[in-house]
Amino acid sequence: MEQIKDILANLTFNSPSNGTLHPMVQNAIAKSKIPVNTLGCSVVFHVPASKFSDAKPHIHQLIEPFGGFNASLSDGNWFDDRNNCWCPEPIILVKSYATLDVLQQHLTATLQQSYLMGKALGESAIAVEIITNNVMLMIPTD
Repeated sequence: MEQIKDILANLTFNSPSNGTLHPMVQNAIAKSKIPVNTLGCSVVFHVPASKFSDAKPHIHQLIEPFGGFNASLSDGNWFDDRNNCWCPEPIILVKSYATLDVLQQHLTATLQQSYLMGKALGESAIAVEIITNNVMLMIPTD
């Protein structure tokens, strides 16, 4: 398993798809004449459902730079090497969106805080997805 410092050293954010909208979407926004803010990246934290209430203070700290989150229940499974079997575990997927700049600015702290959350919850690992071409459109209404 790679160490966080090695993963960070290998991350690149120069992919042409980072935060780039499909031309069809760009055209629809332009035609609508409605101002749209684009959040081109997402961070998804996988939290055991049984520990979600204990994780909430950590989650609020983790997502503060991103401004909010959505949480949804999901069926998780992980492989237990010691017992050679699959272990089903309900999980909560906690998803936040950000611009690429905000993600880059807060990524190191996010990974460190994720590690601390996993330790505090007594987990042997904590899963965090970083998706750099997962766009959310925010349409202000005021």
